[in-house]
Formats: sequence, structure tokens, C-alpha cells
Amino acid sequence: MGLQNGCPRYYFDQTFDTLTLQPDTPVVVLAVDVTTNFSGERVKLDSMINTIVRAGNTTDHYSYVIRFDLRRDDEILTSFLVGEINKAKFSVELGAVNDLVVPVTWTDLPPSSGTFSYNIQATREGNDVENNIDFILFQDRSINAIVFP
Repeated sequence: MGLQNGCPRYYFDQTFDTLTLQPDTPVVVLAVDVTTNFSGERVKLDSMINTIVRAGNTTDHYSYVIRFDLRRDDEILTSFLVGEINKAKFSVELGAVNDLVVPVTWTDLPPSSGTFSYNIQATREGNDVENNIDFILFQDRSINAIVFP
């Protein structure tokens, strides 16, 4: 955490552990607690999530969709989708690996002063669109927050 009394304050979390994303099971990928001292302070959030998607070898195409929700405590601030639908592979016998870096950037104006938990939750939208996926996992990932007076 940085300086107090009108100066920006810095918060962060990072991990290198592997986290597997199961179909239709939401999981918190990153989280950071942030304290605002005054009403009207802005919280600038930045993060990156290294995402690995491995397609299987049952067909020559694959599909997946991951929904990411940025939350302040239990409130969803924004949601977005990452995915590929009916993506062709070079051959049926070989799997395909996608190594993606998913960035999330947001500026929040909390409703009051206090401590807030920001987190990014991911959900693998398995039953609706997924096809021929062996696994989806997260590796290196980080989140940081700067509170501006």
C-alpha cells in the first residue's frame, strides 16, 4: 500500500498457481481488497490473466466461451466474453492449444468510503456452446488497484 493523506494508494495480488476451470462452475480467478478513505475516491483496476485452452482430438473443430465478471463485493461492475466458435484445427488427430492473455481494465467510483473486495470471476459456459475441449486453465495472473483521491 502507498502513501496516505491525499496521495494515491497501491494494492495488488498475483499468483503463478495453475487453476483449472470446470464447465458451468464459477471460480474467482483474482481478488484484491482496497480501502478508500473518503467518498468520491476513484479505484483504477488493471489485471491480466494467462488463459490456456486445449482442444481435444475428437473432431477437426472446437468451440468454447468463458464469461468474466469484474465484481466489487457481490455487485457485478462489468462482464465480457472470450471464446471461439467452430474454430478449425489443422487435423483431427492433433489437439490445439490457445495461450491467451486476457486483460481487464476498469475505473470504479465506490458508493462510499470503506474496504471493498474486487474480484474477477470466470465461468466456462460449457453446456451451451462448448465442443471438443480437453481443458481450460489459468496460470500467471495479477490484479492491481490504485486509489486516487
